[in-house]
Amino acid sequence: AGLAATASRWAPFITVVGGLITVVGGLIAVLLGIRKELREQRAQRVAERDLRQNELDQRVAQAKLERKQRDDELKQRRVEAQREQKQRADELKQRRADAQRRFDELFSQAVANLGSSKESVQLSAVVVLDSLLQNEEGQFGEQIYSIVCANLATDHSPLVNRFLVRTFSKAIRIRRATPGVHPSRAHRNFI
Repeated sequence: AGLAATASRWAPFITVVGGLITVVGGLIAVLLGIRKELREQRAQRVAERDLRQNELDQRVAQAKLERKQRDDELKQRRVEAQREQKQRADELKQRRADAQRRFDELFSQAVANLGSSKESVQLSAVVVLDSLLQNEEGQFGEQIYSIVCANLATDHSPLVNRFLVRTFSKAIRIRRATPGVHPSRAHRNFI
């Protein structure tokens, strides 16, 4: 009897405490569930962030690789352009040397032929000088001008003199049209 009376007095309290324990246990379970959910969400955010960072790192690496490839291609183009430019310069130098050699040969032959005793050979020499003067457009005009001036001072047939005068007038026009070329004192008498 005493135990039953004590139990009945404590019964509402035990019921409340049992209910509280159930509620607290439920709250703990809910809190643990929320905690687990938050940890999973945090882990998912970290994983997503890591994935985004990896993707970004890959894009950066790809961009660097593409830039290096573009730089390498550009460098290769520059090297190729420099090689082509050097080749063109060498070819131009060779063409100029060949042109100078051809001019020297024709010029020497024409000068020698001006001293010939045959009028036809002298006329051919003047025609060659005239054609050299026209083709070179002042490049070798000074030399031709000097030879024509010297030959105008020597005795030639009237036909040869007429061709010399015609070539001389062309040489003067080219000399005057060429900037920076002034007649020397020795040739001023013929102007």
